[in-house]
Formats: sequence, structure tokens, C-alpha cells
Amino acid sequence: MLDPLVYKEQFDRIFPFHFLLDGELVIRRAGKSLHRLMPDIIDRPFTSSFTLHQPFLPNPTFENLVQIREPVILHSLNDSTIKFRGQLEFLEKENLLLFIGTPWFRNMEEVNAHGLTLDDFSKSDPMVDLLQALKTEEIVSTEAEEMLAKINLQKKEFETSADQLTLLISNLHSGVLLEDNARRIILTNDSFCHLFGIPATPAQLKGMDCSNSAEEAKILFRDPTAFVKGIEKLLAEKQKVTGEMLELADGRFFERDFIPLFVKIGRAHV
Repeated sequence: MLDPLVYKEQFDRIFPFHFLLDGELVIRRAGKSLHRLMPDIIDRPFTSSFTLHQPFLPNPTFENLVQIREPVILHSLNDSTIKFRGQLEFLEKENLLLFIGTPWFRNMEEVNAHGLTLDDFSKSDPMVDLLQALKTEEIVSTEAEEMLAKINLQKKEFETSADQLTLLISNLHSGVLLEDNARRIILTNDSFCHLFGIPATPAQLKGMDCSNSAEEAKILFRDPTAFVKGIEKLLAEKQKVTGEMLELADGRFFERDFIPLFVKIGRAHV
């Protein structure tokens, strides 16, 4: 280990939150970052600056601290929110006790609130990696919340538009059938049910598979085969077709429009 008394600048850079205690438990030196966090720490008694939380020693002595071999946790008396984790090393030749450790923060906001930045930590301090990871997690969480809020807003807007579309189609005198890409009915209206003699309400038809509906309805048309092939062609080519005249078996004519719809959530056609 570097001699903290000889290599002060290097020691400060590697252990910026260290401090040295003399035999009277007076803090004789502190790392630059610890000094920034606790400006009046130099020449103060250890017991006026910290409490030893782990291992718990309510009235520590120099001899007690020298015997500690386990990790220590110190609580700052200047700010109860600051905890230091580290270890104590006895420098026998100088009869000094060296604390090497780092303050424990939960996020970058706490670091900044205490006037510190990541530059105040050692490059090798795992706290830096933890804080950066927490910051990244916070950013991702914030972005996810914003995205969820945006999705919910779009969902509400879509539901509003869908309600408006349903109201519009329901009141049209023309028969309308809206299917999804799997040939399931999304929406239809009373006029459509009346045109094809369907004994059900539009609400009852919603969600039904209509892939075989052309075969079932072909008997209504003068050329059943052409009617079925015409629908198959429309579905295969997915091109807009309007004003197509279809002759029924009873001599009436239907005008058919086919409109494929492509939206972000899937495909549909009218």
C-alpha cells in the first residue's frame, strides 16, 4: 500500500474519502472528497464526526478500533443521511489509524445534493458503476413510463375514433362490412344484414369468421362462381376497387366498393 504520508496526492486520488486518526482519536488528515463533504473535519475528534454503526461501539477507543478486522460502517454526525462503508488499517510505525472507504448513495440525485460528482470518487470505486447503473435504470424506467403514457393516450384516441366510426357506419344506408386480416368481422351495420338477409344483429356478428361467407351468399347472385372468384381476387390483390356492379339472381344490382386499410396495429378491409 502507498504510504499515505509520503504519497499524499496519489493517495487522495485513489482513496478520496480516507482519513487518518491519531492515538487520541483526532482526525489529522482527510481525503479531498471527504473534506469537500465535511469541510470542518480536520482536527476534530472522531466521535464528533462519526458514530461507529458496525461493529457497534458506543464509546470507541483507539485500542478498540485497532482491533477491528471486519468491514465498518460509519454514520456521519454532520448529516444523518450519509453512511460510509470501508475498513480500518493500523499504521504501526506512525501509530495512526487509516480509514479507507466510500460514502453510500442510492442515486445520483443524492450525490449532487451533497455537492459531489462522480469525479469525486475513485475511478476504481464500485459505487461509480452502481450509480451509473441506477441512473441508466432510472432513465429506462422514465422512458418506459413515458412510452406507456403515450400508448395509453393513443389507445384512448383510437377508441374515440373507433366509437365515432362505429356510429357513422351504423347510421349509413349503404351496407358496410369491415373485416380484419384473418377474415373476422370487426364491424358491420343493419343495412348490410338487411341486404343479405342475415338473421342477426351487427353486434352478434362481431368477431365471427366470415371466410366462408362468399360461399354461403353466392346463391343470391346471377353468377355465383364469378361472385366467389371476385372476392378471392380482391383479397389476394388488396387493391382498392370502387363502383363494381354485381347482378343478383332476382334482377337487382348491388354496387360494391372494396377498400383495404393498412394501420400500425394490423390490416383490415371494407
